[in-house]
Amino acid sequence: MIIKRTAAALLALALAVMPLCAAASSEGDVHEDAVALSTTTFTFTNSGITASDEDEESYSIDGTSLKIKASGTYTLTGSCTNGRVTVKKGTTGVTLVLSNLDLKSADSAPILCNKGSEVNISAASGTVNRLTDTSINNDDTHPENTNAENAVIKAKDGCRLTLSGSGTLNVSANGKNAVKGGMDLAADGDTPASSASLTIKQLTLNVTANVNDAIKSEQLLNIQSGKITVSAAGNAVRCDRTLNIGQSGSGPTITINSSSVGLSAAVVNINAGKITVNSSGDGLRSSSSSLGDYPFACNIKGGTITLNSTDGDGIDSNGTVSFAGGKVTVFSSENELDSPLESVKGITLVRGTLFGMGSAGMVENPAAAQQVYVTFGRKTDGGSEIIIPKGSAVKLTDASGGTLFTTTAPRNAGYIIFSSPDLTDGMQVKLLINGSEIASATAGYDAGNNPGVPGTPVPTAAPTSSPTAAPTASPTNTPAATPAPTNTPAPTENDNTPEPTASDTQAPAATDLPEGTPDPTEAIGASETPDVSDSPAAPSGTDAPLNTDAPDDDGRGDTDEPANTDSPGADDSAKTRLKGAAPALIIGCAAVLAGAGAAIGIIVSRKKKNAARSDGSPD
Repeated sequence: MIIKRTAAALLALALAVMPLCAAASSEGDVHEDAVALSTTTFTFTNSGITASDEDEESYSIDGTSLKIKASGTYTLTGSCTNGRVTVKKGTTGVTLVLSNLDLKSADSAPILCNKGSEVNISAASGTVNRLTDTSINNDDTHPENTNAENAVIKAKDGCRLTLSGSGTLNVSANGKNAVKGGMDLAADGDTPASSASLTIKQLTLNVTANVNDAIKSEQLLNIQSGKITVSAAGNAVRCDRTLNIGQSGSGPTITINSSSVGLSAAVVNINAGKITVNSSGDGLRSSSSSLGDYPFACNIKGGTITLNSTDGDGIDSNGTVSFAGGKVTVFSSENELDSPLESVKGITLVRGTLFGMGSAGMVENPAAAQQVYVTFGRKTDGGSEIIIPKGSAVKLTDASGGTLFTTTAPRNAGYIIFSSPDLTDGMQVKLLINGSEIASATAGYDAGNNPGVPGTPVPTAAPTSSPTAAPTASPTNTPAATPAPTNTPAPTENDNTPEPTASDTQAPAATDLPEGTPDPTEAIGASETPDVSDSPAAPSGTDAPLNTDAPDDDGRGDTDEPANTDSPGADDSAKTRLKGAAPALIIGCAAVLAGAGAAIGIIVSRKKKNAARSDGSPD
């Protein structure tokens, strides 16, 4: 009888544990199972916080403020218009499960993770959660507010913060930044050294930053997976050092509806994912004023990326730009001081599909190409000119009329660069505008010196249906909290090539071929078609003074980094442009001298523009 009862008890226990084991092993992350394993549930109201148990060693409650003091899994639910959650300094192994939580702080960060802590904020499956602050959560504009943390979710120096879960998290910043990670923390007294990172995975994350940056980290930012939608007055996604997007052939879907700068870091590694950026300034930028002589780099190794800048460069690097895979479409502004691609130390083209369109005034082509490409439009030292009116149907074909790439011009343009595994050395490529061939060019490894030759003139009048923004990928299930851009016809390209995989931690040498990258000789098949967005870009952010965060548990604040004020490649870029004008200065022809003078005027204007252009909005 005892044996039977014991067996029955063991069977019941096994049946109870089985769902938890399955949840824990399904994705390897703490979110679904965290709710079931949670030891304490906190319910927020405007009058206070109630806990499901009493454990004074693990947490403390003061009105509508909750302080976590020990490792464990804690579920947060309810609604409160002036509440706060703080994780004590140095506390690791903390998981905060958000279960239909609506939390606002009147003067600080709704969630604050102190120095050296390790925290996973997980949105429970099937729940929608909201975190927000007020305008006084900014110690630049409200120095009297000693509680200001300058972010809605704040991770201080040395904190390893992860945002995850299969639910939805909406973050709205009215003070300064929305989500902010810190720097590595050096050992200091009783505080051990700790590395800092901000990681986002699986989560549906909608971020609105009405004042400054949306997602920002000082040391390391990893966006591994999930669905992220951003609207920002400043930078949409920014890291002062290394930004990694995607990993092992899989990545997130990132839609930036508006921003000053889209993606920005000293080193940007894009390994996989579907990324759509609408920005008023640069779409993708590699720079940092605080790092000096640093190996700045933009490394694109995979993914489907669309960059649309209304008043900036498509890609702008203070170091190198490398294309080693993926499908990249770039639209820069029609300003002659901007271009689809710009770098200080050169552009390397290894493989992948690249289409860039913009002004012909400041053209930079690949300095090292291992895959052939073709260009149409004026060279930096003068040459053939093409006119692509806003709203025109743009099509590239091979000599027999086979389609290589199609799109719609979001604004006036005079230059195109295109590279694809479909191209071969010496291949003839035709450019059609609204169905009429206007130029042809020869693909090669040095095609930038042989731009397309104009043919039939193109009417300057644009069709009646002229889009005002470049192609974007509108999410089909965008939550109401973040409206999706309006869809209009967009570019298509032939590509069934699998996306390459690459390390998400180190910037490779320009000629590295990441493991798993498709062979450039493979044929490209049917096309994917991103959508077109008319969403306006937000105004550029402005620099602000240094600011010091509110004190930590030990009474000492951690200081935000200074606002970036470097000019992206102003000096080196200007020197590069002057090389093209040097031959003209030798020739005695008055017309050529006049042209050189005009080119120098553009270069000087570019330097002035770069000097005025910040690396990002204030901290």
